[in-house]
Amino acid sequence: MSRVILIRHAKSDYPPGIPDHDRPLNARGIRNAEAVGVQLAEVLHASQTPYAAGVSTARRAQQTWDLMSAPLGELQEACSHTWNDRSLYLAESHTLLELAEANSAPTLVIVGHNPGLEEVATMAAGADEARDRASGRMLTEKLPTSSIVVLESPDPWRITEVTVVDFRICR
Repeated sequence: MSRVILIRHAKSDYPPGIPDHDRPLNARGIRNAEAVGVQLAEVLHASQTPYAAGVSTARRAQQTWDLMSAPLGELQEACSHTWNDRSLYLAESHTLLELAEANSAPTLVIVGHNPGLEEVATMAAGADEARDRASGRMLTEKLPTSSIVVLESPDPWRITEVTVVDFRICR
């Protein structure tokens, strides 16, 4: 079984004169990124498999990864490698699918952006029924910031056989 964990960056600020790629997290985003880490630790602990992580080079995605890594604790040791990937900045769904298909780790974590993440998540079987347990919000309504979507596929990972197994909004 292969897993891909899609994480939309936490809420960002919109400072005047700052290019989109360089926008930082706002105060809520900082709090939410820490909550993402707690939820991701739960997901990773349940799977008990090594993972790799690809993170968009956008400042808000980098900050999200940095803040969410702290609650992972000993689970950080299960990470075979982490890389910063410019192609994940506003990546379209086909780019995300290519990355997932090329991945060799049992679990791949991708920290990125909409609309690409949402498009991939809603392509999967079960997306129509996936609901955040805390808020009741449906995945098909929108993939909000600070969200986690866990997708599973038989080995090797193929979008035609992917199922949504978890959806969480981390706030």
